[in-house]
Amino acid sequence: MSLGLKRRMALAFTALVLLMLAITAVGWWQTRGLGTQLERVVEGHNRRAELAHRLEAAQLDWTGQLHATIAYTEAEDLKAQEAQVRKARSRYLAAEDALAAALKDSSDEALRQRIERIRAKRQAVETPLDLVLRNALNGSGAETSLIMLGPTERGEQEWQQEIAGIVAAAVQANEAEYHAARERQAWTERLFLLLSAGASLLAAAMAVGLTRSVTQPVDAAMHVAERIADGDLGVEVDTDYRHEFGRLFAAIATMQQRLRETVRGLQSSAAAIDSASAGIGAGSRDLSARTESTAAQLQQTTAAIRELTDALLEWTRGAQQAGIVAETARTEVQSGHAAITQIGERMQGIAAMSGRIEEIVGVIDGIAFQTSVLALNASVEAARAGAQGRGFGVVATEVRSLAQRAAGAARQIRDISHDVVRNLAEANRSVSDAGLTVTRVVEAAGEAARLVDGIAQSAQQQRGTVLETGKAIAGLDDATQQNAVLAEELAASTEALEQHARHLSEALRGFRLAAAAADGTYQAADLVPALA
Repeated sequence: MSLGLKRRMALAFTALVLLMLAITAVGWWQTRGLGTQLERVVEGHNRRAELAHRLEAAQLDWTGQLHATIAYTEAEDLKAQEAQVRKARSRYLAAEDALAAALKDSSDEALRQRIERIRAKRQAVETPLDLVLRNALNGSGAETSLIMLGPTERGEQEWQQEIAGIVAAAVQANEAEYHAARERQAWTERLFLLLSAGASLLAAAMAVGLTRSVTQPVDAAMHVAERIADGDLGVEVDTDYRHEFGRLFAAIATMQQRLRETVRGLQSSAAAIDSASAGIGAGSRDLSARTESTAAQLQQTTAAIRELTDALLEWTRGAQQAGIVAETARTEVQSGHAAITQIGERMQGIAAMSGRIEEIVGVIDGIAFQTSVLALNASVEAARAGAQGRGFGVVATEVRSLAQRAAGAARQIRDISHDVVRNLAEANRSVSDAGLTVTRVVEAAGEAARLVDGIAQSAQQQRGTVLETGKAIAGLDDATQQNAVLAEELAASTEALEQHARHLSEALRGFRLAAAAADGTYQAADLVPALA
């Protein structure tokens, strides 16, 4: 069963705490046992040994005082000695009762039997000793007392031996308990050493295990992170780990996949920007070429307008001369007829020129329409390029505005040309009428003079119209020159956009992606190719 890092650390610390508690419990139990043994040594065996020694000393004092009584002969001395014997006997009995009470709850049956034998021995010799004491107090003499002590000597010795035996037993029990306590202390020390060594080994094993279980995944994560930091997005990420490290490696794998998608998106965007900038560059170069061509055509149109103006000026002068000639038409009918014929021819030339102007205006209108379409395409491409195409988007908008102005000027020229054609048609009809009525010039000389004057006024008006047309064409020429400048700026912006696209491609070369295999997995691939 696999456990997470938190649970493993919790189990390790729990095991250490339980082991420490176990060591503490064993130590407490052994210390308590040693305390109990020491209590038995101090309060039990030492007390018994002390009472046994006191009993032995009291027995020796009692018998000694009794034997000393034999040596006294004076009544006062005997009486004092009798008090000493009585006191010694009372001390002995008190010591015997105290020792019996101390051995009453003892588990040592031999000691209780021994104290009973001591009582029996004491009772056996107590009566003879009392007789010896009374005999000595009665003044029977030392010899009699000594004779009476003879039979009790063996009993006294047995009595003393029993007391000495209980003293020896108490001392031996005390020593045995002491040795047992020392052995238990040594066993406790060995147990503590074993438990401490086991705890140290267990702690070391758990520390090594935890360290390996933490450092190995951390080292693997650091290796993957360093590879990704170096730009290698195709490095394999082991997601077989569980729990905390499993989530860590899953997050790294997700980050790696998103970085791959981001780099691929940037690669596609760079390619799209490069393609769009190339298209915009081609369009701007074509627009510049068309603008230059339009400027050249406008220059030709301007020259034609100048020629038309000169022709109209001459026509006006001719009309004025015709007015003078009309005054003498009666005598110069043939000359007037020739002049009218010349006027008709010139009006046909003017009509032809007006048709030429209309054709030129059609060309200008077509160029303005194409310029507007190109500017619209440039605006669309600039919008696709985003922030990088904002500059030439403004330029494209300005070009489109100029194209619309050019189209408006062309419409004005077309309207003026239609007026000229209409006026020329009217003039042509007037000349035709003049030709039909030339034979009646003499009779209608005045009317002819008025007609010629009208023709002169119409020519003057046509000259003014042509001058306005020249001014409009001059404005169209200025707009076309501005279009040429804007086209050059658009070409420069497009070149800058292409340069940015190349820089972006160079930046993407630092990343190594993973090529998609047939099964949908990713393998290590070469560097991201630079955009052309």
